[in-house]
Amino acid sequence: MIEDKATITRLAVFGFFLGMVIGNGITMAFASSSDGIHIVAPNLADEFGEALAIVIQTIVSGLLGAVCFGGTIVFHSERLGLTLATFIHMLLAMSSVLMVGNILWWIDRSLEGNLFFALFMFMIYILIWSTVFISYKVEISKINKSLENRRGRKE
Repeated sequence: MIEDKATITRLAVFGFFLGMVIGNGITMAFASSSDGIHIVAPNLADEFGEALAIVIQTIVSGLLGAVCFGGTIVFHSERLGLTLATFIHMLLAMSSVLMVGNILWWIDRSLEGNLFFALFMFMIYILIWSTVFISYKVEISKINKSLENRRGRKE
């Protein structure tokens, strides 16, 4: 159990720093327009002022990274299958990203905007799960063939 706490802490700390970088980078990429590069969403800057908005976005993005990356601990569990672990992580990540996305104006604060973003995230998780599932199946087939070849040589 103590090892799990240490692993979660390591993942969360790494995720915090990764979240700060990714959150600010993605915002700059998507919030920039013909009138220049925006470090934060214009609505967030209007709400809090540019300097405070940058601080808020950086800290909240870090917290989001800590939650999402720390949440990958579900994939370390031997009791959970891939499908259940992916579903748990999807719920954790989706609810966190939707909340943060609304706070930081990454998502249009409307029902349609939130539903569209949730559907987009769901499709990403389906793609990730399918890719991992297929790669596991291929790897298991390789291991089984190797075992069959070993058995064939011993007989």
